Amino acid sequence: MPDKKLSNASDASRELRTRAEKHLQQKNLSTGSSALSTSSTPEEMQRFIHELTVHQIELEMQREELARSRIELEASLDRYTELYDFAPLGYLTIDQSSKILAANLTATNMLGVARSQLLGIPLKLFFVPEDYVVVDAFIDKLFRERMPGYCIVSFVTDTSDLCQGPNLLAGHTLRIDASKVETEFTFNIILSDITEQRKAAESSLKRSEDRYRSLFDNMLNGIAYCRMIYEDDRPVDFIYEQVNSSFEKQIGLKHVEGKKASEVIPGIHTEHPELLEIYGRVATSGQPERFELYLEVLGMWFVISAYSLQKDHFVAVFENITDRKLLENELKKLRVAVEQAPAIVVITDQKGDIEYVNPMFTTSTGYTAEEAIGQNPRILKSGLMPDSVYLDMWQTILSGRIWDGELHNKKKNGELYWDQAVISAIRNEEGVITNFVAVKLEITEQKKLLNDLIKARE
Repeated sequence: MPDKKLSNASDASRELRTRAEKHLQQKNLSTGSSALSTSSTPEEMQRFIHELTVHQIELEMQREELARSRIELEASLDRYTELYDFAPLGYLTIDQSSKILAANLTATNMLGVARSQLLGIPLKLFFVPEDYVVVDAFIDKLFRERMPGYCIVSFVTDTSDLCQGPNLLAGHTLRIDASKVETEFTFNIILSDITEQRKAAESSLKRSEDRYRSLFDNMLNGIAYCRMIYEDDRPVDFIYEQVNSSFEKQIGLKHVEGKKASEVIPGIHTEHPELLEIYGRVATSGQPERFELYLEVLGMWFVISAYSLQKDHFVAVFENITDRKLLENELKKLRVAVEQAPAIVVITDQKGDIEYVNPMFTTSTGYTAEEAIGQNPRILKSGLMPDSVYLDMWQTILSGRIWDGELHNKKKNGELYWDQAVISAIRNEEGVITNFVAVKLEITEQKKLLNDLIKARE
């Protein structure tokens, strides 16, 4: 690299000498003579005078080049100084102790101290004492890692000891950015006032938190945010850190935040060890799980969805399904009763198409449930009943009244039999008929005995 610089300088010198010689030749041509008369001076003297004249011209041209360069440099320096001093951000050069070594006008205006008085003052003195450790750690990291970075600090509220007058940044939030290494012992930093951006971000965060809180508090499901407690890497309990109002309403537990589950529901871990196992698995793995659980100590059924927002924590979303479970149990008992009933039970839709038959229907008629469902009960008609009976039956049940009567029907194998039937409508919550149900007893034997008794009396 140095050889290249010397070569460039040598080339420039030769070029300057060539230009000087041309300049001298033009001057001699214009005057019509040389510096000395060749006839009266020896050849050596002429060459010497020629060299002196060329060297003088070289010097004059060098002086002109230097003058132009100085003017350009001064103009460039003025532009740089203006850009530096009047930049919209504060520029500072600091050392390892945070002392200010240089500052632009913007920085001096921001800090409220004249440039001459600012130099040598530790930068951290302009920030609240709580941020001293932040600044020290920031500067230590800069000089240790030699890498750009930033930190956020708060300007002191009382600047009377440092500033020459009221400071508009008092109490504001500033960001310090380290732009680059200036030397081994100094760093260039940038000061920017981010108070408004910080306020806007905090306001946006506050609105987001308010929306979250409103959503959290007004959800119909109970929600609990919990932290797991481990012993020897095994989950042994958990703490309710936050719950919503629906949690208290659905589960009936109040003032649980900050308390262990074992305190709130004594015996829960003994009676439901699977609960700790599931919660611990979710809090550790982060994989969500959904399950049903009957909490015997509370006498309630829940569907619980558990997921993790951060390690060793989990969120449990509760849906109280106790009423649904009770209804399911009632329906289950009712279904068993219908399935095991000695009477025939048939349920149809509004049009009269069969939707359900119990096992006794198959026993009595010979039609399986698969064969009967979707068919109309007329598959049982024997053709021996007058149409007026069916007309009266439909008019009665469509009016919402109960029809009670006897029907002479035919089984799948063609055998005739008698039913004692009770048929009624099923209505929904709006009172609209959605289905019909028929409960029937086969009375063929009773009819035969009655006929035999009548004949015997005759």
